[in-house]
Amino acid sequence: MKVKENLVIEIIDDKYVIYDPLDDKLISLNLSASLIFEWILKNEKIEDMIKKYIEIYNVNENKAREDIENLINELKKEGIVYD
Repeated sequence: MKVKENLVIEIIDDKYVIYDPLDDKLISLNLSASLIFEWILKNEKIEDMIKKYIEIYNVNENKAREDIENLINELKKEGIVYD
């Protein structure tokens, strides 16, 4: 998974704020979404993200997978990440 080029990415209070100057779009991520986005930036594999998410948030695998996949799909829809 790749992150779109030319984004302005800032961390404010441990949360990511992403600005796409080409589309003039601003996206603010909550704490858990920011953590997942950080893993995306580090090119983590989804299975590794799921394991870490389970450890941090004490959820089952299905919930972790759902949360991660939902965020990835939303970021794809917004044009922030792509395959």
